[in-house]
This record gives sequence, C-alpha cells and structure tokens, in this order.
Amino acid sequence: MSHDTPSGKESPKADATAGSASDETPTEKAGSNRPTGADQMISPFAFTFVEGLKEAGVSIVAALPESLLASVYLACSRDNEIRYIPVTNEAELPGIVTGAYLSGKKAVMIMENSGLRQALEPIVRSAYCHHLPMVLVMSYRGDLGEQNWWGHNHSQAMEPILDAVRIPWRSVRKIEDIKSSIKKAIDHANSSQWPVALVMSGECVEIPNYGKN
Repeated sequence: MSHDTPSGKESPKADATAGSASDETPTEKAGSNRPTGADQMISPFAFTFVEGLKEAGVSIVAALPESLLASVYLACSRDNEIRYIPVTNEAELPGIVTGAYLSGKKAVMIMENSGLRQALEPIVRSAYCHHLPMVLVMSYRGDLGEQNWWGHNHSQAMEPILDAVRIPWRSVRKIEDIKSSIKKAIDHANSSQWPVALVMSGECVEIPNYGKN
C-alpha cells in the first residue's frame, strides 16, 4: 500500500523504507541457524562437501546445526542420497555414527566445536572401551580473527581436548581440500578404529575469509 502526500505523489520516506530490506547487510547472530527455507541459497563449499561425502560412501549425516556450517546442514537435508538426522544434544551424535558403522554404513557427525565438550564422554567411551571409529566434522568457532566474544573459548578448549584424548585432527580451510580430507578422515578412522576430527574454517564456512591466513 502506497503512502501518498497531499499532492498525490508517493512519499520519499516510503521509498526509502521499501528499499531498506534488500540493501541491508546480513549479520551473524549468536544461536542463528542460517540458512533456512526452500529458496535459501547454498554456499559453494557446501556443495563440494556433500559431493565429498557421497564419493567417500557416506550415507548418514547426524548433526546439531549452527551458523558457520549452515549450508552444509541444508544441503545434506535436501540430498536424497543422504539420510540427515538432526539432534538436540551433541551427546547423541556418537551413538548414531557408531551404530551406523556397526550396521555396515558410513556416517559422519557435524557440529560446532563447542559441542565437543558435550559429546566427549560418549566419544571417549566408544573409542577407549570399544575402539569404534567415527569422523567428527566441526566448525572452527574461535579461529584467528573471531569477532564474537563468546566464540573464543570454544577454540581455546577444542585443541587441548582433542590432544588430551589422542584424537587426530586437521583443519580444512580451502574448498579444494574438502573432498580429499573427508576421504582421508574416513579411511584413517576405519583403519585405526579410532575417532578422527576435521575442523572447518577459511573458505569452508559461511562467513567470507573467516579464519583465513
């Protein structure tokens, strides 16, 4: 509905208001779960990630969605060759992926690195008591250049925890390295019968140049 001035012309204020929505630059918000909706765009790195999963034989993805890998969750949920299982607590993820392994399927778990602390007990129990392999994919929240005060402690805790429980991990920062990293992580986990972690940053997350050297 247009807003007319007494002279019959449309108000300049109305024009400015109408155009502001498209010109507004989106900003990240804590706890956001972008992108959503059937028409939402998927970032290029996410297409490569899903292709890498399928080429490595992964058919199940269990995840607790967050913002840095938002396109990955959306792409997995839309792909007919992948069974996407969202959870409400990271501690649920290890049981899903190890159960898939015991049934002869390949699965990965995806979460923010903050979720490592929540998932640690079932990860360690599965590894140390039963030598069950699993691949953890995490966003590198708190990587160098992090602008959210609440994000720094996630990286500060992640590296010491992974090292303490002897989980090998690699940071994936370039799109061209995604497919090979997924394949290597799955092969390494299966041959070692042990967890392996991939930590995504740089070109491989939603925020341009995040953690980029």
